[in-house]
Amino acid sequence: MDYEKEEVKHILSGSYPRVEKVFVAVEETQKILQTKMDLFTRLQQFHDTLQAIKQENNLWNSITSQQVDKVLARLEELLALAEKEYAPDATALCSQIESVHASFVQLECDRIKEKLRILLSQLDKLVNLMAKRKILILKFKEFLKFVTNAEDKLLSTVHETSIGAEVDVQRITNEMSAVLSRINEFGAELAECELQANMTITGTSVVDAVNRIKDIPLIIGPIEKSLEFSKLFQEFFEVSNQLESVFLTDIRTCEHLDNAAEFIAVSLENGKKETELMNRLTAIVSDLKADEHSKANEILSKLKPFMEKRQEVRRVTVEDCVGRSLVILTQKEQQLETVIEHDIVKGSFEAFQNNIITQWIPWKEELDRLILLIENSNSRWREAVDELIEKARNFDLRIANIECKLGDFGREQNILAFVEWLDLAEEDVNRIQTLRAEKEGREKMAEIHKVCLSYQTLVNELLNSRLDSPHSNEVKRQCNRYFTLLDRINMWDFREQEKSADLDLLSSSVHSEFPISSFSCSENERGDTETTEISKDLFEETNSTRNLAQRILKAKEEKEIQQLLTDTDEELNFLADFLSSLSGDYARSLKPLINAQRDLKKLQELNERRRQLNISCNTVSNLSDENLAVVRSLTLHLQSLEEPYTIFIQELQKEIDDEVLLRTNYDAIVQELNHLNANIDYRAQSVIQDLRNKLERVQSQMDFIRSQCLVRRKYVENIVENVSPRASPGHNSRRKKIVLMISRTVTTIIQVVEDELRQSSQIPENELMELRQKLQDVNTCIKDEDIGPALEDSNKILIDCKLAAIEKQLTVAEQLMSFKEELIEESNVQQIEMKSANIRKEEEILNMKIEELSRVDT
Repeated sequence: MDYEKEEVKHILSGSYPRVEKVFVAVEETQKILQTKMDLFTRLQQFHDTLQAIKQENNLWNSITSQQVDKVLARLEELLALAEKEYAPDATALCSQIESVHASFVQLECDRIKEKLRILLSQLDKLVNLMAKRKILILKFKEFLKFVTNAEDKLLSTVHETSIGAEVDVQRITNEMSAVLSRINEFGAELAECELQANMTITGTSVVDAVNRIKDIPLIIGPIEKSLEFSKLFQEFFEVSNQLESVFLTDIRTCEHLDNAAEFIAVSLENGKKETELMNRLTAIVSDLKADEHSKANEILSKLKPFMEKRQEVRRVTVEDCVGRSLVILTQKEQQLETVIEHDIVKGSFEAFQNNIITQWIPWKEELDRLILLIENSNSRWREAVDELIEKARNFDLRIANIECKLGDFGREQNILAFVEWLDLAEEDVNRIQTLRAEKEGREKMAEIHKVCLSYQTLVNELLNSRLDSPHSNEVKRQCNRYFTLLDRINMWDFREQEKSADLDLLSSSVHSEFPISSFSCSENERGDTETTEISKDLFEETNSTRNLAQRILKAKEEKEIQQLLTDTDEELNFLADFLSSLSGDYARSLKPLINAQRDLKKLQELNERRRQLNISCNTVSNLSDENLAVVRSLTLHLQSLEEPYTIFIQELQKEIDDEVLLRTNYDAIVQELNHLNANIDYRAQSVIQDLRNKLERVQSQMDFIRSQCLVRRKYVENIVENVSPRASPGHNSRRKKIVLMISRTVTTIIQVVEDELRQSSQIPENELMELRQKLQDVNTCIKDEDIGPALEDSNKILIDCKLAAIEKQLTVAEQLMSFKEELIEESNVQQIEMKSANIRKEEEILNMKIEELSRVDT
């Protein structure tokens, strides 16, 4: 090939001199390109070699005592290669770059030089690291050799003692003290070397060596006690050994920042533990004897500088971790803002709520944990953390504003749908009233009545909502339309039909003959159904977490325990989410007694599961430091849930007990009133005295139930007061029922008194006066009950005037009781008949008002 090129060049050069110059230029360019390619190839090989050495060193961050010789041999080999091959290669690369410097573009040349400088820096760091690791291993071997020689020497002394040779007790004591002192010095030196070499050696520790030597019985006989150290000096050795064991924990373990808060917590805890041990050593030294005091001070003087260096490294590492964690949180916050803003622009309310619950709230919890860790420190990131807190607070305000607007929009949609339904329902009622067949019209009206009642919850919510003036007036107008429509429907007598037949609103033959357009279910009712389904799903337990505590207790392998810790974390999240969700449900509205009892049972079960998990986590041991840190974190979280669960259970249990007692008292009042009405009908001779006694019992019972109703509730609905906005009309009438029963009782009493006055004038005056006073007391109770907060619901529009009329008539009934003296003293039969006629007239008016209120109540 080269021969052909030369021949072509020779042929063309004779005729075309310029072509020859081109050939020369091409050849020079090819040589330069080849030189560059060679340079790049050598740079890549040099880079790959350094990466391989780095990866191999990463495997030696922790080695066992059995690997020491093998690792030492490989370190010596790599250090020799670095000196004989890698360093000369680096020098040759520098020279080669300088030789082709003119052939590079300046920017390209600078980039290559920078790359080479980075590789040279990495080589220097690796060589320095391997040299320190070699020093550590040599120091460790020296330590092992010293311990072996000391053991042999002490065992030789034991042998001499056993054969009866004379022993210098003072010499042996000094040797023993010197050995232990030297071992502690070795411990401090090894700890410092491990810190510098970023390498730990397991399998043989300073603590093991000290224990082995201390266990050797040097003297046999009664003089053994003379060799013992003081208890304080032994305690000093034990605490110093504990401190050196803590020193073996690597500070630089923050490679993975997935759980930076946990790393910071563990690091700070380790630093606190080291400080406590050092303070204990300092306190012990001050109480030692003179000879022991000097030896302890010598050990302490070597530990203190090493500890100060570790504390500084820990501070820098934690600060670095906080900084990187803060960067991650800031990036997440920006991403979440973008995602949530996108949901707002699209108008996706479901995605907006889901991102708030699943991403934004957990992010704020991470930020809270970071704040809690650095709140007592002088972190240089304090200002950045405060800025992030302010951003989160502002975004929270924006989220709250958006949720408020979305809620208003949903309420407006409900109002529009409600108005549309009212129009259709009024048309249906008007058409039904034109039917000639009374039975057919009653059937259709019963169907509309059922649908109309299903809108009661929505009407209550609209009346209780706080809207602007124009919207508020419109809502009241539409609600008045609803109550007017309900009055028109209630005028039809279809209650017996509802009891005898359960009509199918969707498939009856009446629909096909006469379609009714208002059979649409309430959107709010569907929303309640969805909420019920969500609560039901939240209550269900998964099979994987049901026996989690037992599985943790039975697990032995660390890998299995690690998986169970993940399951425990999921269970912990479920416990916290359930408590938060249930608290939110009760914050929105109170619940009926049966639902509250179901929630209480579930809370007690979950709290017991939490307690069992806490016990199981506390028994876990024989794990790596990383997994033990996870266990400690889970235990703290489980313990933090104890107080909110306990308080929630206690408060809910109290309100459930109050509601049960309230219902018992209510039933007792109703039963007493029924019994009172039944007894009055007999018109016995001693009726006045009996009535006074029974009314006294009713009054005391009403005073007690009124005091119960005044207690403010957080969780359980008050069945008498009707404090729940979601209560149906059937459950809204218990207070009115008592009013009606007492009103009927008073009416009947008036009739009985009238008859008694006509039949006999021998009734004691004091009995009539006492009866009148009891009627007045009971009437006062009714008035007090009537002005309570229970009538602030939607039915107040219709029943306020009815109750006022009944109160007026009850007052008239009291006045009628004052006629007894006039009726007794009156001898004119015509006057008696006229006054009796007045009594009957007032009685008829009272009965009429009671009947009107009864229709409203049903």
